[in-house]
Amino acid sequence: MSAVFAGKLDRLPDTIALGLAADVSGLANALKTGAGRLAIAIGSGGSAAAAEYLAVCRASLGGRTIVQTPMHFVLEQDDLRDQEVWIFSAKGENADICASLAAARTRGPASIFVVTSNPDGRLAREADAAGLRVFACPVTDPKDGFLATHSLLAAVTALLRASDQCVSKLGPSVAAAFREAAGASLSQVRREYLRPSFASLRSSDVLLLLVDPRLGPAATVLETSLWEAALLPVQRSDFRNFAHGRHVWLARNPDATFIVALTGTLSAPAWSEIRGLAPPEVRSAAFDYGSCGRFQNAIALVEALTFVEAISACLDVDPAKPGPGPYAAAMYGSDALLQLETKLDRPVRHKRSAVSRSDDPALPELDLADAYVQFRDRLANTVFHGLVLDYDGTIVTHEERFQPPGPLLLGELERLIESRTWIGIATGRGGSVGEDLRATLGAQYHERVLIGYYNGSYIRTLDVDIREDPAPASAEMRKLSAWFAERRRHFRAFNVKDSGVQISIAIADLYDPDALLRELGSSFPEVQWARSGHTIDFFAKTASKVDVVKVLAEYAQEEVAAILRVGDSGARYGNDHVLLGSCYGISVGQVCDRPDVCWSLFGHEPSGPVALLRLLKALTPSGTGLFRLDFDRLRDSA
Repeated sequence: MSAVFAGKLDRLPDTIALGLAADVSGLANALKTGAGRLAIAIGSGGSAAAAEYLAVCRASLGGRTIVQTPMHFVLEQDDLRDQEVWIFSAKGENADICASLAAARTRGPASIFVVTSNPDGRLAREADAAGLRVFACPVTDPKDGFLATHSLLAAVTALLRASDQCVSKLGPSVAAAFREAAGASLSQVRREYLRPSFASLRSSDVLLLLVDPRLGPAATVLETSLWEAALLPVQRSDFRNFAHGRHVWLARNPDATFIVALTGTLSAPAWSEIRGLAPPEVRSAAFDYGSCGRFQNAIALVEALTFVEAISACLDVDPAKPGPGPYAAAMYGSDALLQLETKLDRPVRHKRSAVSRSDDPALPELDLADAYVQFRDRLANTVFHGLVLDYDGTIVTHEERFQPPGPLLLGELERLIESRTWIGIATGRGGSVGEDLRATLGAQYHERVLIGYYNGSYIRTLDVDIREDPAPASAEMRKLSAWFAERRRHFRAFNVKDSGVQISIAIADLYDPDALLRELGSSFPEVQWARSGHTIDFFAKTASKVDVVKVLAEYAQEEVAAILRVGDSGARYGNDHVLLGSCYGISVGQVCDRPDVCWSLFGHEPSGPVALLRLLKALTPSGTGLFRLDFDRLRDSA
């Protein structure tokens, strides 16, 4: 018997009526304004079906959606700055869904939306406190029971109506049609009519759920409900994927197999062929949903619940009271995912991206969250004797590299110099950096600023104009310049910049930078190369941005001098990779896969001069020429 579950279905038309009368203009506006963005929809259990239904609605409006479980979403580390996140939960009380919200806020999407039937739940409260948009879908029965029913249909009704409002069309709205069609599907006559379709089912059967891929929400309701209520084992597939090998099950177990097929106009022929070829002992029931659009998907979702009722009645089980084990509450209520999420803050996710990209098996297996804590503690407990900064991408953005640094940033540098702190600039560029800084930084500070031009190949204090005191030319660079001239086929435009100690090639001027570097190979053993955001620099193997650190340490007159280093190109082959490869190297851009060095303190954003300014504001004097990094100030500067 399924008396409790049947009672839930009996009242579903009332919840649908509430949803059809509710104001969904805010939801419609969210769908319309975000149609061009990629969205991630998150849900588990019955809410996973609501998330999949959002994907159907957004697809019909021209949007693309990825559906994920809370754990999938929490474990990913990609930056989401141009994407949307939609979080679905009926009650919004479980730790997993709250972990999803926390992870979404950490990963920084353009928008976060919460859809729930419980506006007073933990999820809604935390979203409200963060200033996020919460869409509360009204229900007549706030207690779903073991399986999602009212909360699911409340969300589906709201999304169907909101999607309809996004489309300019003549004629009546979808509300009346959905009320009538859903009411017919939920009527006692229709539900009684369904039972013979499943009358031959036995608890020992395996149910094969073959589905038109466009009917994913209904398939999720069926698969989830049958498993959660322990009614039958379910194997889900689309028709053609099933035909690629899974049909062997039919040959071995024809009399223990029941197929439920959910088809549309386009997929019905594929199902018809499979049904005609399958052994006659295999039992089946098929249901067609025409165009498989958002309206037909909503009806399929309604009917999927009635299928669960019919199946449970045939097996004499009430899916609303399946009898979970004594461990169920503890297993469901575990906060393991929430505890994990608290360790995956922005810097850790940023570093995980770099580690994942390289996927180097030679790297030590370290807990990155612990490694970041150690890195932070090391910085917090160190008294620094100087500061070395990259220039392009760090002091100025790559896009504005020929503009002077911002006045706030210059002011912080002057504040540090006034406290007798030595400042070093390690840049891949030549004299233009010195010219820009001399024009904007007070002349009284120039002697305490050390500049390593051409990736450290030529080091002078800022008061020295290297146009008047140029670096000696390198014979190796002349040979390399001639080598490039013989390989113009690699160049869109041959604009090789040769300073005598360094050759720089704009990445945009090359057809395939990697092809040029492969051909170069080891032809010039005395030369190394490094990438910045816009160029590849070739310079002597004996040169390094770290040379600026060494000279600065000598200026500090300390036997062991701690020099803080900041750059933006810390990735492998980035021109700050070596500079930031120390225990005091901070990135304001790309990080590398080394777990113990080259961390960002912010994650993907902020970056560049914005991040550097926050860092500089957090540097506090600790004696003449000395400073510390104050993490309390770093947080306050956000």
